[in-house]
Amino acid sequence: MNAFSDYLLPESARPEWLTYPPQLTRMVSEGKVDITPWHIMKFEWVAKTMSGLLDRYGRNVVPFAHRQNNDDVAVFEKGSVDKVLVIHDFADRGSEIEEVYPDFQTWLDSAEAESRDWNS
Repeated sequence: MNAFSDYLLPESARPEWLTYPPQLTRMVSEGKVDITPWHIMKFEWVAKTMSGLLDRYGRNVVPFAHRQNNDDVAVFEKGSVDKVLVIHDFADRGSEIEEVYPDFQTWLDSAEAESRDWNS
């Protein structure tokens, strides 16, 4: 497997409502999968986390990144696919949403700022 298929759902496994943002596909293709403390999730964890979030919260989401120091997961959700939601996994149902970003680039800018603070 190449880096791209290690991390992102292949088209055959991806819901028809999701098209990955070009910034995300470019990052993964270039091997830029660590924005410590955020990390782009490997394919097998994407599938497991999708199932868990559906079971725990009834949310039809596709996760793409996790935060290493807590249970936060960045996801795309059916019906608001342009937005990025940060879900605090294992929180009480109804209080799982930590943050909502209007688009992937805004989430990425925030993650990169966190990374600079984390590494300083």
